[in-house]
Order: sequence, then C-alpha cells, then structure tokens
Amino acid sequence: MSFHEISLNPEQFLAAFNEQLNNRFYALSRAESKILYQQLIDGEPEPFMQIDAGEGGEVICDLVLDYSEHVGKMSFSKFRKGLAMMMLNIKNRLDEKKSLNPMSSDTGEVLFNVPGVLQETDATNVIVCSFAQAGPGRATLKLMYLNPESYVQAAAAVSDQIAAQ
Repeated sequence: MSFHEISLNPEQFLAAFNEQLNNRFYALSRAESKILYQQLIDGEPEPFMQIDAGEGGEVICDLVLDYSEHVGKMSFSKFRKGLAMMMLNIKNRLDEKKSLNPMSSDTGEVLFNVPGVLQETDATNVIVCSFAQAGPGRATLKLMYLNPESYVQAAAAVSDQIAAQ
C-alpha cells in the first residue's frame, strides 16, 4: 500500500455511492440529471462525492462513464434504466449481506461485479461500477458498460472458480 492509499469498507462505500447516484440521477429533476449525464457522455470527470476515510482524511471522488462497450444507441433513458437495475442489485446484496464480488486489477482498480442488465429487443447492455485511487485524497468512481458476451463468459468462469473452492 503506497503512502496515499486508504482502506474503505466496500459495503459502506457502495451504500454511499448508491445514495449519491440516487440523489444525482433520480432525486433531481430530469433536466438537471440529464446535464450530468451529458457531461459524462462528453468524457468529463465530474466531481461527485466526498468520502470520510477516518484517519486517512477526506477522499474527493470524481465520476466517469465508460460506454465504449455499450451496444446500440446510447440514450439517457436507457442509461437510467440500466443504472437503476445496478443500484437495485447493489442494494439487495447489501441488505442480504451477500458478496459484492469485488475484482481487483493490476492497476489497483476494484470492480464490483454487481451488474445492471438491461435487455431490450435489439440489444443487451451490462453496467457495473468500479473504484480507483487517483492520488492522495482523490479517487475515480467509474460506471462502465461491459461487452455482454464477454461478461457472461467471465461471470461463468468466476462462478466455476467459486464453486471449486
């Protein structure tokens, strides 16, 4: 752990993240939420929330959106539907005290394998969230679309590994 890394409780973090997503995309007016959505679509990191890390101090978190693997035409309505599914799945996992299935990358990014899946007649899209420290007191929260075909294969491999343990 380098000098600027902090330790966060994943359950508390995701509960706060879910609450802030709700505040920014559902509690605000549709017009206000759509402004944030458009800024994310334009690739701009948006100041999103602060986390109290105890002795580690405050962590300022930016929100970004990676929709490079989104299938079909991207729209605000579809984004909100998929996001709502992910948020509901996170809430259910937290309420039931089930695993959040975190997966760490070599870069230190933690992906929470709790997807929102939006099935439509012409396409299926999978959205998940991740957390990565970006420096002292800074972090990036990412909403990302995953290739649904690759996601199904990867999820099956993880399930097989868990079952084998």
